[in-house]
Amino acid sequence: MTLYHAYGRVVSSDIPLPELPVTTGGEADIELTWNALDRTARGPWTVLWRFSSGEPWVSTSRADGLTHLRFSKFADCAVSPRHIAVCRRGHAAQATLRHLVLDQALPLVLAARGCLVVHASAVTDGTRAFVIAGTAGAGKSTLAALLARTGLKVLADDGVVIERVGGRVVAVPSYPGLRLYSDSAIAADLVIEDGTDVAEYSRKLRFFASRRAEDAVESIPLSAIYVLHPSVGRVSIQALSQRDAAIAVLAQSYRLDPGDPRALVAELDRIIAIAPPAWRLSYPRDLLRAAEVVSALLSHAASLP
Repeated sequence: MTLYHAYGRVVSSDIPLPELPVTTGGEADIELTWNALDRTARGPWTVLWRFSSGEPWVSTSRADGLTHLRFSKFADCAVSPRHIAVCRRGHAAQATLRHLVLDQALPLVLAARGCLVVHASAVTDGTRAFVIAGTAGAGKSTLAALLARTGLKVLADDGVVIERVGGRVVAVPSYPGLRLYSDSAIAADLVIEDGTDVAEYSRKLRFFASRRAEDAVESIPLSAIYVLHPSVGRVSIQALSQRDAAIAVLAQSYRLDPGDPRALVAELDRIIAIAPPAWRLSYPRDLLRAAEVVSALLSHAASLP
């Protein structure tokens, strides 16, 4: 088993995970085992996420004291607080399986353990983190890539743990790298040939950042969460009240069982206790106006304490 660093935790795996920085020493917080899951059908299934067409994308069920995740025709996972067992469905590519586990199953398990895991990208100026949250397709990764072109460092592409440590709010990044469509990669001055396939069902490419253990960021003080709101017209940044910020963060957080009212209340309580500073960033989804969006965000970030 090799040990890796992700989401501020140590993850062990019995297959290589090239997306993650390798770490040495310590004990695994979560163990990944691959192609070792009983294929017996589970059920009944509850749809967690759907494709834009309405077809089920991720479904869940409970059996044998475990939560089971079914990722359409690609993979099944049996998850517990410290273990994820993965089984390929059909002829899913290995890169697809890794993507589903690292970017979806793993943050769902952390959320079930009581972590606040936000569907977000994150960048840093070296002393502060800026989190970019939003629904799928809102442009989180694109904006992070464009900000990196100005000299900021990408901390995470699609998942950030937010917690309060020692009286301050910190962002704990998932792992370095970006997943981008070709036009966004070109706009961010990335070399298309450097990208690798994310998954067989996606046209996005994965661009790696440093995966050296010494470059891994454990956590960094959170300066702001920018909640993306694609719109038309001018770019604007508006402060959210504590109530609106909590609702916005809740809407973009991972939850293993969104139908559990007690879990929902507990998560809302965690968000309110953390009280992350948040702003709504309204902007046009137009790469021709990308410089305007980047300039507005950088100017606003520079004004923050």
